[in-house]
This record gives sequence, C-alpha cells and structure tokens, in this order.
Amino acid sequence: RLGATLGMGNEDFSSFTVVEGGESGVWGRTEFAWRPAPWAGVGFLGDTDLGVGPRLEFNLTVPKTVLHLWGASVYDWRESRPSALFGFRADL
Repeated sequence: RLGATLGMGNEDFSSFTVVEGGESGVWGRTEFAWRPAPWAGVGFLGDTDLGVGPRLEFNLTVPKTVLHLWGASVYDWRESRPSALFGFRADL
C-alpha cells in the first residue's frame, strides 16, 4: 500500500487528510474542525467507505495531555443509509 497524510492546524482550526492506495483500491478520509471554545469543536468528516457528515468534538485537558472525544453523523452513499462514528485522539 502507498499512502499520504497531510495535517495542519492551530488552536482554532485543524484539518487532517489521509489517502491510501493499493490492490484493494483507494481509500481516503478528511476531517476539518473549528474550535469556537477550548473544550468544543464542530466540523466535517468525509470517508470514502463510511460516508460524509457533520462532526462534533469535545476536548478534555489532563496534565500534559489533551483528549479529543468526537462523534460524527455520516450518510453512507453506497448503502443509502445513515451511520454514526465515534472516536478519540490523545495529543501527548
């Protein structure tokens, strides 16, 4: 497999995109978030396999670590149905 990743951001905005290709085809995901408050973010998530839709994020700060808890309500155009995604990320 061959892939590329691009991530950028600051305290208010962040964007992350990954694209991979190989024998099974091409896969990609992009996420964008705007943080109007240090503890919350709103944005967009698009995934070639899972769908596209709005994304919400809650940020918790523990000593020297920021935990990002997020969820997205996406529409899967291949299956013609809505779906939900949840995840977390830790900035160490």
